[in-house]
Amino acid sequence: MLMKFLITDIVIILLLGGSVFAGMEITPEIESNDFDFSAIDQLLEDSAPKVHGLALIIFKDGECIYDEGFSGLTTDSVVPIASASKWLSAGCLMSVIDNGALSLDSKASDFLENFELEKGNMTIRQMFSLTSGLPGYTPGYNALNDPILTNKEITLEESVDLISEIDLIADPGAELWYGALSMQVAGRIAEMAAEEPWMELFDEHIATPLMMPNTDFYAFGETTNPRIASGIQSSAREYVNFLQMLLNDGTFNGTRVLSSDSVRQIVQDQTRNATIMYTPWEKYEDIKPGCSETRYGIGCWMEEIDSDTGVAIRASSPGAFGFAPWIDFKHNICGVLGAKNLFLNVAPVYFEMKDLLIQILDDSNTPPNSPVIDGPSSGRAGRRYSYQFSATDLDCNDVYFFIDWDDGTVGEWIGPYAPGEEITVSHRWSDNGTYMCRAQAKDVFDAESDWSVMEIHMPYCRNIKYQSNSHPVLSFFFNLFSETLRANILIKP
Repeated sequence: MLMKFLITDIVIILLLGGSVFAGMEITPEIESNDFDFSAIDQLLEDSAPKVHGLALIIFKDGECIYDEGFSGLTTDSVVPIASASKWLSAGCLMSVIDNGALSLDSKASDFLENFELEKGNMTIRQMFSLTSGLPGYTPGYNALNDPILTNKEITLEESVDLISEIDLIADPGAELWYGALSMQVAGRIAEMAAEEPWMELFDEHIATPLMMPNTDFYAFGETTNPRIASGIQSSAREYVNFLQMLLNDGTFNGTRVLSSDSVRQIVQDQTRNATIMYTPWEKYEDIKPGCSETRYGIGCWMEEIDSDTGVAIRASSPGAFGFAPWIDFKHNICGVLGAKNLFLNVAPVYFEMKDLLIQILDDSNTPPNSPVIDGPSSGRAGRRYSYQFSATDLDCNDVYFFIDWDDGTVGEWIGPYAPGEEITVSHRWSDNGTYMCRAQAKDVFDAESDWSVMEIHMPYCRNIKYQSNSHPVLSFFFNLFSETLRANILIKP
């Protein structure tokens, strides 16, 4: 079954010039760096004419490291971003939750009287993680020309009233169907909870604090029925501000936009083992094997998940028109590939560009310096002693430590810690002996340092070296003392 991202039958691409807030320039300066982006330059230069233009902006560690446009498109070009809207709308939704007016576990029936029975049990979490049970791109439902979402004359409230008449195709939380209707419902609930229209909420809580003056819900013309999941127009340069905010734990330019918990909820797997019935990633299995199993957070895809925490290592929200934002938390980078073509055509460039970028970053990375070990060099077996470890990193990456106490204790990597941060670890040796304590550091990219070694003696003692034949008189008294000591030990009751 061939499905597509949500596309209307009227696709009008409006390219608007970038703008600035009054008196406030938002064009980032590209920091000098040692990265060789020639391979990415070549890829985009070769590919851009085939898809009618590409633009790419990348930030790392809060600094712009790449900003280029090709074949007439720039990072200032304002274009409809289709499903990349979902991530921005997720930010708006979470801002309402941060204000205490709503929670991810609020139910539709808490706000909407015409959502009854199982339909009333769907939660905000399920609505924004594609698991509400409302139809997505399913047989018999023409999502490409949805009469509710494409109606620009009705209000968001009226559109949700119409959605209430649509039957569920699964129990809430049971199945993942890629679509847009459930997010429309969540948007209306957010309006009711905050007592403010959705587009005003978005402008107040997202667009204004993140310096996104050209980002709004008028991708297909003015409307009173904002398409929560796919109706935004923006530019790569403006959208990347939202990504920087997420990467910086909810703050942007010193202003808190979202709470740390909201950021974590957005980039955490929220599908809770729901069966994946359809996602648009199915079409790209030949390019990226396994991608059809990609899970969803709140408004974004979890391209790679930390299996221990369920939090994304890499997250994204590409849209049907080729506009593709992503975050790589491991490398502390975020970026947007701007386009004005179907993602079906842009996807090969998107995947190859990201692979090249990781290779470039990893090749330029240097391992941490060998750890510094500090602590007592001798002691008594059976007692616990504390040792300090620290390691610096030229790339300012966080570091992990592996400690081998040389007594058969099985160790593991601990961390991460800030570069140069001193940590304290205690250990107890059970037996007397000399131990070669070793420590190694690695960064977040698994680049490992050389080993550092510290010699530790158990028990504490002063070694007296005596050669019995060096002085006959001293030898006589030494032997006499030794025999007397031995005799006392033997006759002691």
